[in-house]
Amino acid sequence: MKLLQLYFSFNGRLSLKDFWLYWVLPLYLGGAVIFYLLENVFHYPNAQYAIAFFLYAPFTPNVIFLFLCWPLLAVYAKRLHDRNLSGWFLLLRLIPILGSIILFIPIYLTPGTEKETRYDPGYKERHPEEFLNTRRKAIIVVSVLIAFQVLCFFGNKSILCLIYTDGPYYGRVVDAGTGEPIAGAAVAGVWEFNHNSFFGSSSSFAGAKETVTDQEGNFYLELNWAYTSRINTEKLKISNLYVFKSGYDSHPPYMQKYWSKEDEKRRNMTRGEYQFKYKKRCEPQIECIVELTPTQTEMERSSARAGAKIDGLPLRLKSKIRNYISIVNVERKKAGRKEWRIE
Repeated sequence: MKLLQLYFSFNGRLSLKDFWLYWVLPLYLGGAVIFYLLENVFHYPNAQYAIAFFLYAPFTPNVIFLFLCWPLLAVYAKRLHDRNLSGWFLLLRLIPILGSIILFIPIYLTPGTEKETRYDPGYKERHPEEFLNTRRKAIIVVSVLIAFQVLCFFGNKSILCLIYTDGPYYGRVVDAGTGEPIAGAAVAGVWEFNHNSFFGSSSSFAGAKETVTDQEGNFYLELNWAYTSRINTEKLKISNLYVFKSGYDSHPPYMQKYWSKEDEKRRNMTRGEYQFKYKKRCEPQIECIVELTPTQTEMERSSARAGAKIDGLPLRLKSKIRNYISIVNVERKKAGRKEWRIE
């Protein structure tokens, strides 16, 4: 098989031996050579990230995506053809983790079938009726997928009810009393899936992002992508926007939980009124103004620190908001309180 056909054609078959000889070994050996040169010749400080990019570049969303992804898809499709399987099975990779596991065995480990397959040269001419039926089936499958995608998009704004997006979120953090911008406030967004069933509704964590406000109090949380294979998922949404700045109440508002009657008189509002006034429900792609109230007593400062903690967040998401947790921990440490664990 010629190299151009190997790397750029989706027709034909590719044996397991040729797959390892002309794809796997050159890819990883080439990556190892680049890693060695970057680290020992050019003294590149982050060689491990460069080699990771080299190995997994076909999956990175950049301008050369198609150029890098095409050979990978072409090689994988021909390996599936060698097992008399359609290259469309590569769509299984859209299923997180499970899809890759399912495809790993036929592509990387299983030898091809010895009998004639519909992907052999001349097979189409010898069996025209089979290809006519295959084309009809393909049209039906594509039509069903399109209809399913339309339902998923209008139902929960997802891609095939597997890939969900939400965001971006942006806005300003200001002083509730003066309206002045608050710079250096830690902002964290935590996303969750909403699941519905006959037995009720539930939710599960689906992502986290963080940022810090600039001199004008502005913040920006990028678009969040999340995957789930649960078919009863209603939508992906941001559960709460967490904001913390030393000397202010946290967001969502928390210090009112421990107010006494005297505190309500001093603030000239009840706990419920304070919660309703300052808790913001931010919407994607719409500017959100978060007002933080200055704390006045040690009890309020302690409550603000407690309110900044995000309960129940799994470790894999805590690592995505390290800076937010570190800023909160500085204040907790000053007050002699237990720090929030990151790892």
